Order: sequence, then structure tokens, then C-alpha cells
Amino acid sequence: LLDEHYLTAVAFADKISVSFSIASEWIRENTPIKLFNLIKIASFFGCSVDFICGRTDTPGEFRSVSPTFPAPLLALIDKSGKTKAEIFKNLGMNRHALYDWQKGFVPLSSTLITIADYFDVSIDHLIGIDS
Repeated sequence: LLDEHYLTAVAFADKISVSFSIASEWIRENTPIKLFNLIKIASFFGCSVDFICGRTDTPGEFRSVSPTFPAPLLALIDKSGKTKAEIFKNLGMNRHALYDWQKGFVPLSSTLITIADYFDVSIDHLIGIDS
């Protein structure tokens, strides 16, 4: 996307208001991206969060709505018929992360990818920005 938009890493970082060092880490795939930054990047490029995370080859379209995470995750858990403890154990995650997310803590891209893969849904669906 940077090449398509003729952007350097410095210009990209400036346009989305993050430090060059953090943008550089994302570009080199050394650091997972926090949810609010995923949304900022997807909005900037006008594509889906799944495209930004490399889960699809088609850019899709960014939907400019507020994310509702973790509500869609709770719905997926309820629909699964499994307990939260069982699901989080299967995911290899601490189930208390859910409580943190409900309090406003922000999940990382790597966590969102793991959960979306587990439930076989898009990240956009998982965070509540799909239609």
C-alpha cells in the first residue's frame, strides 16, 4: 500500500500521526498493531482491516463505523455453545483478557487474527465494523 500510494515510511507515519519508529516496526512486521491503529490505517487506505492484517488479498472497503469490540466476540462465544474458559484455553489466552477488553483495553492485531481464525470470521466482523 505504501508503494501504491507513493509513500515513504516517514510520510505514512506522519499522515496517520504515529512515530516513524512504530510505523517502521509495523512495516517490518516486528510489532503487532493495536486495534485503534489498525482502524486508523484501514481508514487511511480505504480498505478492510483484514487486508491490513494480511488475511485477504482483496482490499475490500473500509466501513466508517465505530468498532463495537468485544461485543461481536461475546456473541460468537454465546453462539459456539462453549464456555469462555474453554474457548480462551483453546486460544492459548488468559480468559481475563476479555474483561480487560470490556474495560477498554485494546487488543493487538496478533490477538485479533488468532480469534478471527478460531471462529472463522473476518477481523472486520470480529471488531464490529462489517455490514
